[in-house]
Amino acid sequence: MALVLEKKYTGQRHSYKLFITNRFLRIYPVYLVVLAAVVFLAIIKYSFHLISNDNLIILFFQYYKSAQPFEIISAFIADLFRNVTLIINNDYLWQAPRDPAYLLIAPAWTLQIELLFYLFAPFLVRLRFAILVLLIFILTFIHNPLPILIHQNSFTVSFLTNLPYFLFGVVSFSLYKLIRVRDIPKYMLRVLYIGLIFLVIFYSQIPFVSFQLPIFTNGIYLALLILILPYSFLLTKNISIDRAIGLLSYPFYISHMLFIKLLDNVRLLSTHPTYFTLIAFVLTILASLLFEKFIDRPIDAIRQRRVRPNKVDKPVKVRKTRIKQALSRSL
Repeated sequence: MALVLEKKYTGQRHSYKLFITNRFLRIYPVYLVVLAAVVFLAIIKYSFHLISNDNLIILFFQYYKSAQPFEIISAFIADLFRNVTLIINNDYLWQAPRDPAYLLIAPAWTLQIELLFYLFAPFLVRLRFAILVLLIFILTFIHNPLPILIHQNSFTVSFLTNLPYFLFGVVSFSLYKLIRVRDIPKYMLRVLYIGLIFLVIFYSQIPFVSFQLPIFTNGIYLALLILILPYSFLLTKNISIDRAIGLLSYPFYISHMLFIKLLDNVRLLSTHPTYFTLIAFVLTILASLLFEKFIDRPIDAIRQRRVRPNKVDKPVKVRKTRIKQALSRSL
């Protein structure tokens, strides 16, 4: 996000509004389509009585079978706003009831954190390096700044707990700005890239990592990631397959649970986990390709057009100024 903000939104008119709306356009369309599919699947399962013990509608009313009508209506409205908007919810100060409709797409809890981060990102990336490090240190050890007023399991505490990981990205970008103008040998970038792969795969197997010091061991892991990622980005930023995987990663992530739930209704696959996994993987890949082509790509074109005009105007204005200066000199 620090890279995107510097590259696309610096110097733009209404840059904050443009950034926020563009990020929302990136997240919501595919999410809402998958959400609609989840709701449709629940209605179909309810209508045809398919594995009723896994049906969201039945489970919702079973959860509130002893509740008052007002409580049920309030819960329904809260669940509706939470699922549609993700960040408009009643979880900021306390923990809302985790009923079956709390979050219909389970992995979307990360989108809640991400969307909330976008609201603060333009300000956070401008912090001085020392302040950024201090903020990370404070958030790492103080998850709940107001334990009396804010519940430990509230959305606010969840956001503050995960915020350091976003800030680590800002720190890593600060390092990237220092090295991107240097002529670093390709072989060194490749060595660091291979080191990154080994770090991700084998770090948990190192003996001292098993010690009961999670903050210490995780801190080492994150520090190494922060240091190596900028060099890896220099090596891979222009690789087409890297971009292709990146484009598919979000639709794959947000839709995979839909196909797992869908295949749960095929009794034959329940006894063959290998086939179940392969079919779920293939269906998710195919759906991700369709999402990317018919939803993400057209909307991304709109997002890029919204950013481009101001960037194009600048050289034009510069050329006009130079022409005027040349004419004044000749005159």
